[in-house]
This record gives sequence, structure tokens and C-alpha cells, in this order.
Amino acid sequence: MTDEKPEIDMELVRQSALIRGETYRAIGEFIAGFSQLEFSIRAVLTAYLNLPDQYFNAVAGPYDFRMLCAVTSKVGGIKNPERAVQIEATLKECQSLNDKRNHIAHGLWNEGLGDDWSVRVLNRNTLETTYVPYSIDELHRLADKAQELMQRVMGFQGKS
Repeated sequence: MTDEKPEIDMELVRQSALIRGETYRAIGEFIAGFSQLEFSIRAVLTAYLNLPDQYFNAVAGPYDFRMLCAVTSKVGGIKNPERAVQIEATLKECQSLNDKRNHIAHGLWNEGLGDDWSVRVLNRNTLETTYVPYSIDELHRLADKAQELMQRVMGFQGKS
């Protein structure tokens, strides 16, 4: 038996580390942007209800994201019936983005070649797994979408 160790391509190791770092930053950018979107929806809901700040956590805090969007859509449509369709459509987009957030935050990340990563997602209803691809560019697009939606949601506080 020989004690020879395989030669390690350090350039390949460095490239892999750089791509991992870029991917992790892009994941963090999206998660941070999504958290701002979620907070903004809570703020708009409490503004619709004219609630003082001290009631914010008690009233807006307990909702999961889907229910938060549903309640805000309903209240927004009552408060601004002329914008009800726009409010509902935007909050449905928020819910679609939340599906991506669930993958990104709760799935198992698998490193691929280059920046082609995938997330192993378990469907809790069927107990089947799927692999959803995410590139660094896609993560940046999702972060941008979170910021765009946040701006649209915040615009619902005023009158049309």
C-alpha cells in the first residue's frame, strides 16, 4: 500500500469557494428582502385598520404569510374598493414569491457545477421530493422582485 495522497486542484477549490460565497450572499439578499416585504404587508394592514403602533405585534404578528396576505387583501379591498383588484393581484404575487422563499429557506441546498444549484424540496402532502434549480442570477431576480413588491404594497397605504 502506498501513502500517496491524491493531488488537489487548489484552483478548483478556490473557484468552488467563490461560487459558494456568491450563492450564499444571493440567498441572504433574497431572504432579507423578503423579510422587508413581509413587514411592509403587516405595516399596511395596521395602517388600513388605523391601529396605534403599540397594537402592531398583537394584531399583525400572529398571521402566517398566506393568512397575512389574505387578510390584508380583504381589508384593503374594503378600504379601497377602487383598487381591490390591484391589491389582490399584488398580494397573490407575494404569495407566489413566498412559495420560492419556502424552497430557499427550508429546502436542502445541493451544490452543482458552477452556479447551477438545486434545492431538494419535500412536499408535505405527498411526501415526495422534487429538485428545484436556482442560479445566482435567479436568486438576485427574486430579491429584486421582493423589493418591487414591497414598493407596490407600500403604495397601497395612500388613496388611488
